[in-house]
Amino acid sequence: MIYDYFYCQYGLAVAAHSTAVGNHFKCTGRTASSVCTIFSVPPRYYTIIAPKVIRPDSEYHVAASITGVSTPSTIYVELTGTLDSGRIFNISRTAIVEPYSTKILQLDIGETTPGKYTLAARGLSGINFSKSKEIEYVHKSYSVFIQTDRAIYKPGHKVMFRCLILDSRLRPSIVGPAEVYMVTFEKEFEVAEYVLPNFEVTIDSPKHVQFKESKVAATVHARYTYGKPVKGEATITAYPDIFSGVIQPIFQQPVRKVVPIDGKVTVDFDILTELRLTDEYERPIMIDAVVEEELTTRRQNTSVQVTLHKHKYTMELIKSSEYFKPGLKYTAFIKMTYHDGSPVQDTKNPVLIAYGYTYNQSAYSNITRMLDKNGMVQLDFYPPRAKDNISFPLNIEVNDYVEIEVNSTAPLKYISYEVLGRGDILDAGSIYVPDKHTTSFKFLATYVMAPTAHVIVYYVRADGEVIADSLDVELAGVLQNFVNITATPGEVAPGESVNLAISARPNSFVALLGVDQRSILLKSGNDISYKTGVVILTNGYVHENFAIRNTISQDQYITPSDRRDPSKVRTDSGRQVLFYLTVKMCPLWVETVVEGNRIARFLAAMIGWWLPHC
Repeated sequence: MIYDYFYCQYGLAVAAHSTAVGNHFKCTGRTASSVCTIFSVPPRYYTIIAPKVIRPDSEYHVAASITGVSTPSTIYVELTGTLDSGRIFNISRTAIVEPYSTKILQLDIGETTPGKYTLAARGLSGINFSKSKEIEYVHKSYSVFIQTDRAIYKPGHKVMFRCLILDSRLRPSIVGPAEVYMVTFEKEFEVAEYVLPNFEVTIDSPKHVQFKESKVAATVHARYTYGKPVKGEATITAYPDIFSGVIQPIFQQPVRKVVPIDGKVTVDFDILTELRLTDEYERPIMIDAVVEEELTTRRQNTSVQVTLHKHKYTMELIKSSEYFKPGLKYTAFIKMTYHDGSPVQDTKNPVLIAYGYTYNQSAYSNITRMLDKNGMVQLDFYPPRAKDNISFPLNIEVNDYVEIEVNSTAPLKYISYEVLGRGDILDAGSIYVPDKHTTSFKFLATYVMAPTAHVIVYYVRADGEVIADSLDVELAGVLQNFVNITATPGEVAPGESVNLAISARPNSFVALLGVDQRSILLKSGNDISYKTGVVILTNGYVHENFAIRNTISQDQYITPSDRRDPSKVRTDSGRQVLFYLTVKMCPLWVETVVEGNRIARFLAAMIGWWLPHC
């Protein structure tokens, strides 16, 4: 994103009957004495926020905010470019922005090609300014998915494949480019001599077992691909999975049992006598099964992992943020679950919690709380008060509305916010807060915000300092469409017909793939998965979480946050972000901002950009 924050405060003109922009100064003088009257007008600010990257056949959004102006302002934005082909690109939009408000201007980027692009913004009325910045061109506005009918082929086999061309929102790309481009996409598959497996082997065993249960049970299933049981011999092996950093790894003799099988067989392994494991905190063990078919002596194998635990429950600290702000309420949750993820429900025994704001555990305070029906305990902390900061815990309501609660140690008058997703500005606004420390606002979590929406909230103090903070909102429902398929009848003889019932959104294009189950047992990876789509949506639009501090590795600790520079908050809001601050306070500007000269150094570093002459 490109961020341009402008602070305009003009100096006083000390002269009789004079008026200075920004402050009205009226003075009537006589020989012996004078009477002066000063009318103070708040300083004027504007912010222009836009993506640093444009893509063809996409929407480009620019957010404009105005503060300290009593009349509506006319804002003009223009995106121009000189293309490599010599053609000229130009698109513009004008909008009226009310005082203390934010408005998004949408520019529809059609078919365009690489070149040198520039975004210009001007204030035509209400507030006057003129700024411009170069914009990067990224051609990728669509993705190509290649699907093959299998992951492995024999020499001489025919390779069947399908290509899907989708836009940046995973919708079919139906608008063709005006020119021809050469783009290469690849899909790997394996060619080898192989024999398709005739049956499948699976192991049913609990994933989590306590040491005091003394035994681990494993049930081995062997069935042909058409459902009939396999008769033969099963070799089941169990051994602890021990990690070692030494050159000579720690080895323990596996426990092996050979038993006959007719579709299914169950064996037990004694934890103490056979596996020779004592009471430890946690220890994974591996169970391998090899089934040999009686008639053909063909073999199939599989493996599972079982984890032995010392305790029956697991406890997790869920943080509303990786840091806390001094003087503001911080909320965290204790979550108790069984090892399979189901919540612990206990209405009799309280949970003892110790907390403090130091690493000295002897200074901790103790409290007790009861678990709710979801196995959770809510904890509210109030760290000692410090200087101005702003933060906001997240509350998600029904109907996909997200509510942001803003808390500040200093009284607020106006706050502004932006919601970013997939490298674009999706929502923005300004809120009037009549000298309160707390406020909230809502926005609708739309599909284009998924899988991660980045929310920025900031306000401008009277002395021109920007106080800002941000958070990431993880959203479900990445795909706009759905597909369900059922087959009837469930079992048919070779050569008979199967009826498929498919449901999806109206006017959907449905593609079917029928594969021999034996080839899937041999190797997978040829299909298009849900995870592949999520990676495409997030590629290039990753919002780094600035709140994570690398110096804190223990999950049970929450570190206090330093005051966030606006440049840092907005730089962390996306991979390609810029923030520029222009100050027009000459000659009154001095380096005497609170917190030493940290902010003063920040102003001095940025003052070279578009600094007007005094």
